[in-house]
Amino acid sequence: MIDNVTIRLKDFSGNFENCRIKPKRKVLIKSLEPEKDDEKSDVYQLKGGTKNNPYYLKVWQSRKTGKVFIQGSLRKWVMGNHCLHDLTLSMFIGAIESLAEKLNICFDELTNGRITRCEIGQSVSTKHPIPEIMNALAMHGQLKMAKNLRYETTIYFKNEGSEDIKQMKVYDKTAEVASKGKSGHKKMVKGLNRNGISMLRIEVTLYNKKSFEGEKILREAFDIRPKIDITVGDLILNYSTLYEYWASEVNKFVVFSAIDENKKVPKRKRSIVEELKELGAEKSLEDLVEEKKNLCPKEYKTPASFRNARSKIRKKYVDAVAEFHSTETYRKNLLKMDATRHLKRKSNREENFPYLDILNALWKPRK
Repeated sequence: MIDNVTIRLKDFSGNFENCRIKPKRKVLIKSLEPEKDDEKSDVYQLKGGTKNNPYYLKVWQSRKTGKVFIQGSLRKWVMGNHCLHDLTLSMFIGAIESLAEKLNICFDELTNGRITRCEIGQSVSTKHPIPEIMNALAMHGQLKMAKNLRYETTIYFKNEGSEDIKQMKVYDKTAEVASKGKSGHKKMVKGLNRNGISMLRIEVTLYNKKSFEGEKILREAFDIRPKIDITVGDLILNYSTLYEYWASEVNKFVVFSAIDENKKVPKRKRSIVEELKELGAEKSLEDLVEEKKNLCPKEYKTPASFRNARSKIRKKYVDAVAEFHSTETYRKNLLKMDATRHLKRKSNREENFPYLDILNALWKPRK
């Protein structure tokens, strides 16, 4: 579940004797501490526990403040590069215990470390062709598709504005492992391919405390308050909520491939359906919705009423996609069914897994 993280330790009591110095490498702390963008740090690498194809976490300490930052994928640090599995709660706790031991600090010191970035992801098995899925992922909540970063097997959705707050990334995990993994990984992928199975990786990245505050399910579970940091300990205590949040993010995808030509369309919806039929490489569903939203008159009494009017326009097109989508092509229910089977398997393996709550978040009707 938890993958890439950035942890900040304000009063570091340990040492780096288990790390190796990364020579001739200095980093700016701009992305972590904007008020100290000219501050330089000594950079180390901390080797993971796997013997074959190990992964190294980045660890660096500010020369001026003494603050220590830990950055990287805890999942890969525990399981090695190009792994297909995710961290369970017990594995995440084990990773934190091992990390504290390697840095020669106590477990409590590390669990009090501030989370400044957190990536939450799961690899879902599917028998649907990944390129077909990528072409069908049309929109996601209030995020915008990063078209300059769209590839055949990878797609990104990002928030608007210059500040990074939230990102969704979906990609073909089996293709990545097949191209970058060692012989053992490639053999495993060949076994999956023989059975017509691919692994679809779905990740959401929260870049800062504001990211957590903007998500109702996380804001309530983490009891976010001013001047109170989100810590590693908070992630441990709310691990099941992170599963629920991930499922709710999957539910926000708008999936669109084609309109059902044989379905009867009421007269009042025909113009919308005709517009949907004309979509293709030149104009996407997201382009169409933005075009219509921009035509919305701005003469409203309040900014809130203007935003509400634009939301209604978006909902009108999204609802039409759901109602008239072809059942012969990839659609949202197929994505959610794959996710459901994945979550069911996890519930059979993990104790106290809140399967029904997570399932509700995945299938809850969108307003």
